[in-house]
Amino acid sequence: MRLKPVPLFLFLAPLLFFSSCSRGIKTRRFLYFGTFIDISLPKSADEKIFILLEDEIKRCHELLSVKSGVTEELNRKGLIRDAELAALITRVKKAHKETDGLFDPTVEPVLKAEGFSPLSEAQGAQPPDNVLKKALASVGLDKIKIEGHRVTTGGALLNFGGCGKGYLLEKLSQTLKENGVKDALINAGGDVLAIGRNAGKLWRIGVRQPGEKSFTFVLALSDKAVATSGDYENFVIRDGKKYSHIVSPVTGLSSDKKQVTVICPEPLEADIYATAFMLMDSDKALRMADARGMGVMIYGGDGQSVSNEIFREHLTR
Repeated sequence: MRLKPVPLFLFLAPLLFFSSCSRGIKTRRFLYFGTFIDISLPKSADEKIFILLEDEIKRCHELLSVKSGVTEELNRKGLIRDAELAALITRVKKAHKETDGLFDPTVEPVLKAEGFSPLSEAQGAQPPDNVLKKALASVGLDKIKIEGHRVTTGGALLNFGGCGKGYLLEKLSQTLKENGVKDALINAGGDVLAIGRNAGKLWRIGVRQPGEKSFTFVLALSDKAVATSGDYENFVIRDGKKYSHIVSPVTGLSSDKKQVTVICPEPLEADIYATAFMLMDSDKALRMADARGMGVMIYGGDGQSVSNEIFREHLTR
């Protein structure tokens, strides 16, 4: 068996933006969450706002990291009192129900066993059947109990990799609004939030299809989030077949899709559903996106794409 591990975030995300190159924009780059976070603001914005934004990035990282901070402590101790984490898990539980259990942050034991977790001892190693079976048995968001600010895990382990960047974008948006910034573009490793406009015009965001180096199409957006999930960041090759880090919490099997891009107003929701749609039947994902007012484009394992009208309304070319 040929095993080729690929480090996390080795490849560029397929979703980037152009508009930060505008003369009226200044951009600062930060490295957290294992990826680059680019924040573009009007040149008139106070430089101190970037300090506040970085402080918020650090705080969210401390909240959500499985290696240190609040989530790590919860996983290690099985209990914690934290109002913010309790509120986030409550929202995640709702999404879990709405996606028929396909979005489940308690999939961490499976990710760890298969080498896709930051805590994995060896990346890409195919776990023995008994190890995978034990990992799957410990998955289940119903094990997580919320009582006020008190969170207990019931033996489950949490990993917010499927929604952490969306939550970060939400919190950064709040920081900007609190400080009077009405226009901004934030790119957190391919998850993008377009706030307001770029010198009066819609923000323009370039998206690459799987395997392409140049932009395939461009989205024009205002007050929208765009999240992309795919098999391009964290994967392994086993016997010539590609296995993605996006795995089913039910079977432990990797998604058979190449890429999903979701557009909607809320960055946390966009991130969650981009992950869930990777594991969902494409027709069902399109129906669910229509019902929720989301734009979606899906690239299947054969490289063929499907999208809904809401997504196509944002295309400029």
